[in-house]
Amino acid sequence: MRVLIFISIISYCLILLMGMMVPVPFILWLIGNIIQFGNIEQLFAIIGIIGIALNFMSWKKDILKSIISFIMMILPIANRLLQLPLENFNYGGFIIPFIIFLTSYSLLIILKFIKLKPI
Repeated sequence: MRVLIFISIISYCLILLMGMMVPVPFILWLIGNIIQFGNIEQLFAIIGIIGIALNFMSWKKDILKSIISFIMMILPIANRLLQLPLENFNYGGFIIPFIIFLTSYSLLIILKFIKLKPI
């Protein structure tokens, strides 16, 4: 399960957002927006960073932590997808890491849920 967490966080951080000239890794976009004051993206960047940090904390209800973390990590991406036309995200540097993140983290949540169920 740690491998899935590692894969999902790395792929999340490596999602590329197109800037003015070059693509920017998503983690740098989050960090950059945390220090920019006065816009709504700062709130979403803080939520995304907290979502990443939750993966490194241990809770008694591990599946609940994973679901909350997943939602918090998806919110900044959803915000960007809603702000810009979808054509702006039609490139491999966004689609491939995003799909890897979605599948690996979803699989992690499903495996944790299956682990909870008694046989």
